[in-house]
Amino acid sequence: MKNLRELIHPFLKSIHPRVYFQDAPDNAQFPYLVYDFTQITDDGEGFETVAVDVDGWDMPENGDTTALETLMETVNGNGDAENPTGLNKKTLTAEGLAVTFY
Repeated sequence: MKNLRELIHPFLKSIHPRVYFQDAPDNAQFPYLVYDFTQITDDGEGFETVAVDVDGWDMPENGDTTALETLMETVNGNGDAENPTGLNKKTLTAEGLAVTFY
C-alpha cells in the first residue's frame, strides 16, 4: 500500500493543501482531507482491488457546508474517462504500478 500512498497523496495535495493518511493531527487546520485504504481482493498475481476512502472535514463557524461540498466534488471530479479532473476514472502511474480509480 505504500506505493499507492505515494501515488495518491501528491494527487490529493494538488487538489487541496491539507491531506493526511488515516488520521489528521488534533491541531489540523480546517478544512482538510483524510484518506485510507481497505484491501478487498488480492488475486495472487499482483492485481489487487482496494477501496479508497477520502473524507473531507470542516468546521465553519456559520455551519455552511458549501465549501466542503465543493471540495469533495473537486476530489471526485467530472468522471470524464478521457480527461478526469478528480479521482473518478483517474489513472495514476509510477514505475511498476498503475492505478485507476472508480
